[in-house]
Amino acid sequence: MSITIHYIDEMFNMYARMLHVKPVEEANHTAEMVLEEFSKGLAVFKVMADMYQQIIVVSNSGSNCCGANGILSAFYWLACLDHKLATVLTIVVNKTTKMEDGVRSKPFYQYKDIQHMLPLFMLIDACKKLVEYCKLTNLQSQLNKTLNQENATRWNSLLHCFLSIEEMYDELVPLLQMKDKLSKLNDISWVLLKELITFLAPFEQVTLALEKFKRPTLHKVVWWRHVIMGHLRLLLSDVMDEDGNVTTAKDSDSIKAIKGIMMPLLYSKFVLDDIHVMASLLDLIMKSCLIRLSVERNQIEQAKDKLKDVMIKYAPLDGEEEDVPLARSPVRKKARSSVSMYD
Repeated sequence: MSITIHYIDEMFNMYARMLHVKPVEEANHTAEMVLEEFSKGLAVFKVMADMYQQIIVVSNSGSNCCGANGILSAFYWLACLDHKLATVLTIVVNKTTKMEDGVRSKPFYQYKDIQHMLPLFMLIDACKKLVEYCKLTNLQSQLNKTLNQENATRWNSLLHCFLSIEEMYDELVPLLQMKDKLSKLNDISWVLLKELITFLAPFEQVTLALEKFKRPTLHKVVWWRHVIMGHLRLLLSDVMDEDGNVTTAKDSDSIKAIKGIMMPLLYSKFVLDDIHVMASLLDLIMKSCLIRLSVERNQIEQAKDKLKDVMIKYAPLDGEEEDVPLARSPVRKKARSSVSMYD
């Protein structure tokens, strides 16, 4: 079990530290066992039960992390939204099966629109097989850049797999031709590949935006949820820009199918907690546009009430002034765009 702590000092400087890493030998990783090991990890640093109310625990949504008898019983718990995104993508693009009366179903049993999903799954399989072949035959060493294999435990690895194939396509063709293996490209539709890259790219953008180590991200959850939900809306016609140029933006049948599956699934899993709305209310820009970002009015009012309670709780009582060090005037910095989670 690994524990990473994120905290601020009295000057509101943000820190991220790896606090604890320990192998867990228990065979059954139950909710109770995870809570016990987590508490032991905190106790090493003298963080005891009387301090738990100051801690928010963020983890994946496995039952052993958010079970009622586990971490949820002692801590304020939030689901890791990057895990949620990865789970939804995995559910949709994996060949999911199920057992009924001892008989395993066919892959993709859950899809009604299977005829439009099949080209997508064929493309994924073809890309994986191409990367695997290049690794086994050492064709990788003859490419300027390595092809990336999809890995279920790494976020956005399927996107990186597609991008690496697209980038190395011109180099792959002659290499495969020499080995009389050009057929490895037959099942890869380059039009669909580009569409899938365009479809998956915003998920990586959201992941990187929400997992930054040195900047707060809690107030951005509302915005990025709005962005990703908007991305899953169907594009039913081409787009004309201000100069009259027409851009082909209409979704193919395969992309329509995958969006139709993902929209309700993500809507049920990417759920706003009151603390996300509370954080947005403290942001000068975000607080004025929550309704437009599809936040329910009653949740906004509820978050306002909770925010008032928090402020009253931590404000000085009876007119007493706390000894708070004076903060220096912030240095104005040039705005920058970053795709790194370490900012």
